[in-house]
Amino acid sequence: AIASGPTVPDPTTLSDARAIVAKYRLEVDDAIRRALDEPKNESCKPGDAAFARARFELIARPKASLEAAVKVATDAGYATIDLGADLEGEAREVAADHARLALKARAEGKRVAILSGGELTVTVRGQGRGGPNQEYALALADLLKATSGISALAADTDGADGGAGSASDPAGAVIDHATFAKMKSLGLDPKAYLANNDTTAFFALTGDLLLTGPTLTNVNDVRVILVD
Repeated sequence: AIASGPTVPDPTTLSDARAIVAKYRLEVDDAIRRALDEPKNESCKPGDAAFARARFELIARPKASLEAAVKVATDAGYATIDLGADLEGEAREVAADHARLALKARAEGKRVAILSGGELTVTVRGQGRGGPNQEYALALADLLKATSGISALAADTDGADGGAGSASDPAGAVIDHATFAKMKSLGLDPKAYLANNDTTAFFALTGDLLLTGPTLTNVNDVRVILVD
């Protein structure tokens, strides 16, 4: 599935789209209905002359960003736990699983880097701002706040984690002992911010937003937990 590929033939049709609207009884705007009924809006199909000279080369895979992070961690002397480049699931639940791995390594006195890729999801129930990487990081912070020697980073390689599609959106967040100290000194309750899905506001207060600006690529999300 290609989300946006103007140089790639599209075998799906307007009729397919109309069938989905009918099947699920979707309430759509009249402008959308008119667009789906307009033959001129049909995309170019396989065999169309428009693609006679089109070609593509795959230059980056989702796993590539994770492999690069694994190499950096290995070169820094960490034993690595590679959880794969295509994790899915609720950000908070995945964070809980990874926190357990980190605490186990800490208890065993191991120096470990726990790495994963893949795009997590957030079930939005609040009115705040954030994204899956910030949600993951804040859930981790809540679970690890009483533990020393553990830090973490969670970010989207395109430089924007949730947000409003602005160049100033955060790529994600970083947590470490300074985060935990700031949480305590400011009396911040991670659970309250998670309940409102307001992770950007939380990390703005602790100074832990990761602000890269647009990276002009979108390979994967990357999460790293360091246990020292």
